[in-house]
Amino acid sequence: MAHLDRAWPSFGCAGPLSHSEIPSGKRARMLKNPPLHIALASAAVLAGAFAFQFAGYLPCHLCYLGRIAHYAAIAIGLAAAMLPGVRRPALYLLALIFISNMVFSLWHAGIEWHFWAGPSACTGGGGLSGGLPDFNKLNVVLCDTPAIRILGLSLAGWNAVI
Repeated sequence: MAHLDRAWPSFGCAGPLSHSEIPSGKRARMLKNPPLHIALASAAVLAGAFAFQFAGYLPCHLCYLGRIAHYAAIAIGLAAAMLPGVRRPALYLLALIFISNMVFSLWHAGIEWHFWAGPSACTGGGGLSGGLPDFNKLNVVLCDTPAIRILGLSLAGWNAVI
């Protein structure tokens, strides 16, 4: 084990933690709290989505629906973090929520790639007909047109990956 300590790059740190340096007590319980980490990760995802929205990349109706899983994950994760007796059922529920959100996000990304048709209210012409009042002044965000692509994936695609 001593040879590993010598080979460890210093970069201002001492290397791997020894048993005496491993956190204990309240900090260790916080580090071993997956529902809390899931809630924080969902909060980070939503913060990123709001940052893109603030930067001018407006979300469509399906984008808003894709955020619901993260709102639920924050609520369930924080509740399970404070109530240790419900952690295991909460983790199963969170897994179900995120699997469902992944399927929804894949469906949404498929609409953006024009693999299949999306809801008529937010694709193509946005469900608008010529007999309605002048809606040209409104900024209608279509679900089949991604606001931005990052490394080839839209935000709906990244939501499925995450």
